[in-house]
Amino acid sequence: MRFGRVTLLAAAVVAVFLAGVQVGYRRSGPPPPSGSRTISRYICPMHPQYRSDKPGDCPSCGMALVPVFDDGGASGSVSGDSKPASLPPGAFAVSPEKQQVVGIRLAKVERVGGTRTLRSVGRVAADATRVYPVTASVGGWITAAGPYTAGSHVKKGTVLASFYSPEIIASIRALLNVVNSKEWAEKSGEDNPARQTQIYQFSQNLQQTRDALRNQGVGALQVERLIKTRQWEDVIEIPAPANGFILARNIVEGQRFRSGDEFYTIADLSRVWILVDVFEQEEKFLRPGRRVRVTLPRQGIAVSATVSDVLPQFDPTSRTLKIRLEADNAGFRLRPDMLLDVELPISYDPAITVPSDAVLNTGQRQVVFVDIDGGHFEPRRVETGWRADGLTEITGGLAEGERVVASGTFLLDSEARMKYGALGITSTPQRDLVCGMDVDERKAVAAGRTSQYRGQTYYFCADECKKAFDASPAAYAAK
Repeated sequence: MRFGRVTLLAAAVVAVFLAGVQVGYRRSGPPPPSGSRTISRYICPMHPQYRSDKPGDCPSCGMALVPVFDDGGASGSVSGDSKPASLPPGAFAVSPEKQQVVGIRLAKVERVGGTRTLRSVGRVAADATRVYPVTASVGGWITAAGPYTAGSHVKKGTVLASFYSPEIIASIRALLNVVNSKEWAEKSGEDNPARQTQIYQFSQNLQQTRDALRNQGVGALQVERLIKTRQWEDVIEIPAPANGFILARNIVEGQRFRSGDEFYTIADLSRVWILVDVFEQEEKFLRPGRRVRVTLPRQGIAVSATVSDVLPQFDPTSRTLKIRLEADNAGFRLRPDMLLDVELPISYDPAITVPSDAVLNTGQRQVVFVDIDGGHFEPRRVETGWRADGLTEITGGLAEGERVVASGTFLLDSEARMKYGALGITSTPQRDLVCGMDVDERKAVAAGRTSQYRGQTYYFCADECKKAFDASPAAYAAK
């Protein structure tokens, strides 16, 4: 019986000891391997920029720290990183295997110049000064509609349709009465001042009646025909106001309409506009009067256009400027809403450039991923200039000779977002100079963990780091 109790007691002591060993192992990380190597520091597998001189848990994610040895090697799953604390804010590691899966391709930041070709897409639009809407001046009914539809070419004066309107009947009757009265006055009586005055008054009345009919939508040819024939007509013709193509037809026979309704839209397409979207920084290359080459895709037809002197309009949706080009349209090859290729040779001064695919537009800023050592990448904000021939000018944020990710930027951005999302960083990452951790800029500002020193703002992950910095800012800012 006593032996059984001793056995149970010994088993309990062993269990407690083993549990303590397991807890110590979990919290302190795996023990260093035997050999001649010595541990120089401990780092976190999730963000290697955090370092500590003793084992423990990462204060950000709670993972056990792993040792890094003097020769740069690290135990566990973390690859060698000889200077994790020297990484810039926001930098993150991507394994070579994942780089291959994502399709990462690097490009060198180079200074280039010379002549480039600015390429864009243009859309054909009718010249607004050559568009003629045919509208109703009175109410009535369509009595006949001609065969002319959208796309039909018509000449000025062509009768497109006809209508009946009670409002015009009285004006036609008045016109015929004035014509008859004027003719009677001209043929009867002696030629004296009273007769001349009477003829003059009839002439004035005739002009007023003619103008009234024109304002009610009666064509000039029909008005003159009424005056010449003096025959009653109660059907009003709708003539084409100019030579051009019908863009829209909105009537059918028997349709009732009201004053202001649009019957047809006719456009003279012998000269058209070409609307081109360009970035704001490219406007300087498209000065008024400059000639631009425009081609029809897959047709090999080239047209010369001229930049209009009209102020470009800004599109708030696409954040681009709409440049208007004007071009003669011989043979009516260019039709409204057709898409064209616009090419403009431009000369650039030597400038720092990267492939355009390397620049990621987040909506609020332009970002590139800078390669640090082949395994770490830094998302860096840049300022951009012109874009042409697959290159983008960098006016700020990069130096000549650096390497950036030119392919796989979207997938790399997703990788960065997931990694920093796991660390609770949802805004711009900043480096805590005291502990070396990455800090969420927005959260640091909200918590009041920021300090100003020599005109620059510094961010901290904890109040202790802020206090340490405030006690000796020059020592940390000099790092």
